[in-house]
Amino acid sequence: MSKNKIFISYSHEDEEWLKIVRVHLKTIENIIGGIDVWDDTRIKTGDKWKEEIDNALKNAGVAILLVSPNFLASDFITNDELPPILKKAESEGTHIFPIFVRQISKTVFLRSKLKDFQFLNAPEKPLRRCSDPDIDAYMGKLLDEIIDKMGL
Repeated sequence: MSKNKIFISYSHEDEEWLKIVRVHLKTIENIIGGIDVWDDTRIKTGDKWKEEIDNALKNAGVAILLVSPNFLASDFITNDELPPILKKAESEGTHIFPIFVRQISKTVFLRSKLKDFQFLNAPEKPLRRCSDPDIDAYMGKLLDEIIDKMGL
C-alpha cells in the first residue's frame, strides 16, 4: 500500500461528480504534491482493466467513494470494489472518504456496510442538492482531511 495513492470509486452515471472531485484534488497535486489520484479513466486501450483496478485498489492508502443510487446498484462496485476497500480499511488502515452525491434510501443506507463510516456530508444533503458555494466548502473540507490523513 502506498499512503499517497488515492482510489476513486464511482458509477459512470455519476461522472460529473468525478470531474468535480478530480479538479479539487488537482489543486493538491499542483500546490502541495505528493499524491497520485487513480480512477478508471486511467485505463487505456489494451490494458487488462480488471487487473488495473485490482492493482490500484491494492496500492491505495485513500479511497473516495461517490455514493449514489447508481453506485449502490452497480454489481461491479458492490462485488468487486467495495469488499477489498472495506477489507483494506480494516486490516491496513486505508482511509475511506465517502461522499453522498445523490440521495439514497435511508433504510438501504442503514443496512449497508457504509453506515459505519463518517461521510463528508449528510445523506439528506447530497452534493446534487447543494449550491456551488456549498459544494466548494465540502470539497475544501475533503482536501483538508485528505492532507491531514496523508500527512502532507
